[in-house]
Amino acid sequence: MTKTTTAKTPKIENLDVKEALLAERYPERGIVPGSLLPADFEGNPFPGKQTLEITCCEPGCGETRRIATQDLFQVSRCEACTKAAKRAKKNAGKAPRKAAIGKLTEEERDAIRALREEIEILKGGRLIAEKAAHREGEMAEASFEFELKSEEARIEREAREDELAGV
Repeated sequence: MTKTTTAKTPKIENLDVKEALLAERYPERGIVPGSLLPADFEGNPFPGKQTLEITCCEPGCGETRRIATQDLFQVSRCEACTKAAKRAKKNAGKAPRKAAIGKLTEEERDAIRALREEIEILKGGRLIAEKAAHREGEMAEASFEFELKSEEARIEREAREDELAGV
């Protein structure tokens, strides 16, 4: 059995060549020419990592953002546009409902309020009924125990009477 190995990508020391290769591999990222900096430059926001600048992919933005080279495959927007995109994605499901609620007439809103009040009343009534059923169950159990004790007492009394009568 032979062991297969994968060829490692050679480490490129020349920053211009590396930047050109990255720009060729990720043309849609908008890499700013000459922005690739070594890992040890002063003021590096990502210590120990090579960084470069990209331009935001959102139309009309044009802001630049410095990122680590290993994040190039997943980052395409400036920080402000990234936050806006996340917010829009998060609120995507909520927008249609809010828009629909805003289009209700006053009569429709009153009808919804009345239904909500009716639901609350029904919930309260169900709770009262459940408590009453629980109390009835306790009372029925107590009544059964009382009847059982009464029956036991009657049997004992009859047995004593029979004993005294000499039967």
